[in-house]
Amino acid sequence: MPSTESSGMEFEDLSATKQWVVTSSYFFATCWVRELVNNFIFAADTSTPQASAITSSSQGFDCKDVEQKVIERLKALIDLEEELRFTASKCFVFSPPGLDLLPAPKELYEVHSPNVDISEYDPHASKAQKKAAAAEKKKLVKRAKEKEKSKSKMLKVKKKHEELLSTRALGALRPLDPQVCCAIGFDGLSVIPASAEGSQCLSQVQVTKCGGPVITLLLNLLDKSLSDILAEKKSCAFNSGNEERNDDNPYRAVSHSSKSNAASAAFISSEDSSKKCFDLLQSYLNSGVFASLHEHLAIVAELRCGQNSTDNDSETEQQLVATARCLFSCTRTLFESEILTRSPSGKLYLALILKQLGRGDRSGYQDSIRRPSSAHINNLLVYVADNVSEIITGAYTGDLEFAMDGVLTIQSIFECSKRISDDSSDAKAATTSFGKKLSDVSHKLLKEHWPEETKMNKSNVGKLLTLFLEHSTDRMSSLTSLVNDVLLELPHTEKCKGPVENYPTCSSSSFGSYYTVVISYLWKQLVKFFDCDTKNPSVAKKMFETLAELIDFLQSLFDLTRENECLAKKAILLQQLKFGSKFIETFVAKAIPFFQVHFDQHQDTIFELIRRMQKNCRQMYAIIAHGKREKDANLAKEGPRAKKSLELFIHKVKSLLKKNRCMTAMWTKTLTAKDIDGSALSDEEGTTQSDDSDAGSEEEEEEEVKVKDEEEEEDDSESDDEED
Repeated sequence: MPSTESSGMEFEDLSATKQWVVTSSYFFATCWVRELVNNFIFAADTSTPQASAITSSSQGFDCKDVEQKVIERLKALIDLEEELRFTASKCFVFSPPGLDLLPAPKELYEVHSPNVDISEYDPHASKAQKKAAAAEKKKLVKRAKEKEKSKSKMLKVKKKHEELLSTRALGALRPLDPQVCCAIGFDGLSVIPASAEGSQCLSQVQVTKCGGPVITLLLNLLDKSLSDILAEKKSCAFNSGNEERNDDNPYRAVSHSSKSNAASAAFISSEDSSKKCFDLLQSYLNSGVFASLHEHLAIVAELRCGQNSTDNDSETEQQLVATARCLFSCTRTLFESEILTRSPSGKLYLALILKQLGRGDRSGYQDSIRRPSSAHINNLLVYVADNVSEIITGAYTGDLEFAMDGVLTIQSIFECSKRISDDSSDAKAATTSFGKKLSDVSHKLLKEHWPEETKMNKSNVGKLLTLFLEHSTDRMSSLTSLVNDVLLELPHTEKCKGPVENYPTCSSSSFGSYYTVVISYLWKQLVKFFDCDTKNPSVAKKMFETLAELIDFLQSLFDLTRENECLAKKAILLQQLKFGSKFIETFVAKAIPFFQVHFDQHQDTIFELIRRMQKNCRQMYAIIAHGKREKDANLAKEGPRAKKSLELFIHKVKSLLKKNRCMTAMWTKTLTAKDIDGSALSDEEGTTQSDDSDAGSEEEEEEEVKVKDEEEEEDDSESDDEED
């Protein structure tokens, strides 16, 4: 092997030939150690048929000795891979066997001019000389800036090329066998003594560290192995090319017999794949791999959130977070697979895995399990969900990506519970409890203070908001809190930049995520609102009150952008037009028939609700006109649907009034053309008249607004014609 100096900082001083020799040595040494681990892992697993021949007494060693040697080889493998990662990134002349040499970017070979000193002014020079010197200095300064910019670009290109070289070399190594993951269950890598077993003993064991390079390597390998064996692979049948054809088209439709043969082959292939999958899972179970995952989850939760959590330094915290993210990834891969929830055999293995993963049972995981019920599996899922929830919410973490990994893991548990649950009340209650936990965790993370450099967007804050509202046990109260306590509070902060005091995740950068999710769930809540019996007079009053709240929330969201110009961005206006149209369409389809049923008893309330809806319609008309003036393609694309829903609303309301003989409530008058901020436009764009000058009864005002909206559309079209 090369000396330590040859692969250290002096590596770049070596010649190209010596660099190639050093890199090749590390490459083939790494492949050799990987092959050693691949072969000797079977000797350490007494449950496999290969182990009985390898670990016989004639060989002079037992399985425990092999386990220790495998662990030592894994540690050596990590060191070799680190050396290879460094040398391969610096050696531009090395290429893995079977691959062509990767050419270096041309920017790395560009010759740069030497540094030029910028001289000072001569105080005794003439005016013309000073002017010429100033021009020369300006030119030199510009050249120096361009050189600095070019140097920065070259460093970025070089770094990217080095990363590509190292990734290419590591990807060409001999792959580790999936059976190597069994090493996670070895006593030498266990976080608790072999005498202690199960979650009840974890609290009695003093553990000060968790994770490490070897565990990280094995967890990444386990995640990849589980992804490969549990992924759904769709087979695609093609003609072999030897069948008789009636024409020269090789892609013609196969005959019925060919289809049957292809289907049979695909079925057999699927059966073989499932058998291999379950055999590998069985070997993991026999080695206690999933019990070890449980122990690591429990220890990470204890070290981050337990009594000794305050003693963690930054390095320990980073290691715990890295280990937890690997554990989360493996857990998600398990619960996202439909193979484990689709068939009785899959559910049996899921129950066995959960007995280890949820409770840490290494030896008694196969006791009294034949056909597990959905209630039994849900009870085991609770243990895993509690551990994950405690890790991400039990102690503060400044890493939002780490928290999102935990949230996605709980979501995968919820989806798994939905797939395995039957129609019984207990199963539905268990699934609902996972949804509630998901909502509570998301809500808590939304109220956390994150570092200033954390980027908040729809992939994290938007996702948390969606999960919070989707699984909230009282969505109406959640919407009330988000509208009144979050969105309406942002304008009260300095220059609308935020953050909001009670919800630090709401600021000017994340306002779009908050606004989009809230306005979309206002519409979804309206759809869900009419799922009950709307003809029952006893619930009509309560329904009218809730409907009024939803309309007021929509109006508050519209007023938010109308009164604060800095928040009225194009993306926000597009969401107003999109979900405002859906809201009105649902209102017309569901609320108008509901009004017809209860019109006689709640006539005044119905008039008031329609009048409130008309305010939202005004703003939507203003947004449509704004999109025309600004020639915004997205707003123009959404405009026709919005116009259609607004026209339908006018006609349905008129029909409702006509059926109930209230046509006298209609009143037509001259309109006021307004911008999205409510300000009146010039006479060329529409007539000006203040809304405060409206007079008449509430019914007349309401109907006046309906006619006003109808005429406003006509005025807009006439104005466009004049401009054309």
